[in-house]
Amino acid sequence: MSTFTNRFARLVLAVAAVIAVAAAPLMAQTGGGGTKKKEVVLVAPTPPVGKSDIPWTPYGVAVILAGLIIGVNFIPSKRGHQD
Repeated sequence: MSTFTNRFARLVLAVAAVIAVAAAPLMAQTGGGGTKKKEVVLVAPTPPVGKSDIPWTPYGVAVILAGLIIGVNFIPSKRGHQD
């Protein structure tokens, strides 16, 4: 009879462990036992009015890349007259 009680005790402990592991995320999502927390309202930042910073660096990079692309197209190919 001691084998039955050992098996039953192991089964009860295993079921209790599974329930505890399954209940942990539920307790975390509900706030851990019903404690009320103050909700934080996020407000979108407002851009400064009247500030006129022109992004010169991206425009400069775009002009340089466009010049390089156009310049590469004007490089003659080294093909022979039999093409």
